[in-house]
Order: sequence, then structure tokens, then C-alpha cells
Amino acid sequence: MRKAVDFRGKSILELGCGTGRLSQLALEAGAVSATLVDSSPKALSMARQLFGEAVEVEFIEADFRELRLEKKYDIVFSSGVLEHFSSAERPEIVNLHRRFSRRTVMILVPAGPHYNNLRMRLTKTIRLYGWQRPLSRRNMRQLFLETGIAVRVNRRFHPLYAVPRIERFDCLGKILRPLESALGGLLITAGEIDGSR
Repeated sequence: MRKAVDFRGKSILELGCGTGRLSQLALEAGAVSATLVDSSPKALSMARQLFGEAVEVEFIEADFRELRLEKKYDIVFSSGVLEHFSSAERPEIVNLHRRFSRRTVMILVPAGPHYNNLRMRLTKTIRLYGWQRPLSRRNMRQLFLETGIAVRVNRRFHPLYAVPRIERFDCLGKILRPLESALGGLLITAGEIDGSR
């Protein structure tokens, strides 16, 4: 994330924050405030525990598709969210990121083709994480362009993401690092809002 956007001095909004770890990393990278949104009370409870009494952090329990916010944020991002929506719904979800952002949108998703294509069809995966489908660099570029976001970063990383039993071997990950752009199991896409729209 730090290679994709500059968090220094920025306000951030994380949609579908889960435990809040990525917002915590953004604050450590220099963001000045964070608003975390999730529809799960359990997830927000874990996020609140992570941040403790931090005054620069706000929590909103809501389905972000129904979110009504008066303010905009410098950076709006999500991770592990977009892949749970159908192809027809995805432009609307990306547009929500755009609507709440002053300038920068960043979305992280599982990349395909990768082991993700098989893993996400397994009964166990569906039971644990719900329906989801990985996206390609082309998918993400098209979604950003359709919603008026100029793509600045669109790259794959973490080749061993979700590959059973070998994901935890850092040494193998280092060996595969030169091949990340072709084999990475995660995809980060970041861009700037087109002011002409």
C-alpha cells in the first residue's frame, strides 16, 4: 500500500475494514485520521480493540452501500471486498469509493489467474468467506476507467498468497519476487479521480 499511495498528512476512509489492520498501517505511514466502516459488529469490536483510545480514528457500523457521508476523504480504500460482488455490481462498488474520495482510490483484491481461481470455488472457502471471484489487472483497469479514476498503480504481488502449506515460507516468496507481476496472488489498483467528471 505504501508503494502505491502516499499516506502522509491524508485522511483515509476504509470500506469493509474488518479488523482495521490496514488502516493501522496507513496511520503508521503518516495518515492523520481514519474512518473505518464495516457492517459486522464483531469486526468493528476487534478494530476498536486494535486502536484503543486513539482520537484520530472513527468507527461506523453500516453497510457501506447505504452509507451517507457529508465529508470526503483524501484516500478511500478497501481490501477483500470487491471480489464478493458480481460483475454487474462491481462498477457501483468502485463508484462508491470514488464518491467518498477527494482524490485517491485504492482497491486490493485477490488476483486471477492464480490458485485463487480454484480456491474460491471450494466448498470450504465459500463456507468461510462467502462467494467471491478473483479479478485481473484488465478487470480493475476497466472498472477504474469506467468510473472516472485514472489508474496510477495496477500490479500483482505476493505470489504465494493463499497457496496451502507453502504460503508461510518467506524464503520461497523472496525467490519468486521477480515474478510477482505475473504470478502474484493479490492485486493492488490505485488511481486519481478524473476531475472532469
